[in-house]
Amino acid sequence: MMRGIIVPITAVLSVIFIKRKLYRHHWVSVCFIVLGVAEVGMVALANSSGKSSTGGSEAFGIILILVAQFAQATQYIVEEKILSNY
Repeated sequence: MMRGIIVPITAVLSVIFIKRKLYRHHWVSVCFIVLGVAEVGMVALANSSGKSSTGGSEAFGIILILVAQFAQATQYIVEEKILSNY
């Protein structure tokens, strides 16, 4: 599932904007998630290479998922930043 990429995006954004400290075990788990999501994306692209009519649609779908996950992660960070005062 490509939707798992929201975890690394949120982790990086929280370090940048909220100044949250992530420890070594957090970064190791983020790296495992990135590797897993990359593997799923590569398998999806490799399986689509046999079909000539939908070859670009898988890549476009992956790009749309990444954009959507970045937007959702940004929303999480903004909400946490705003609500941290209350």
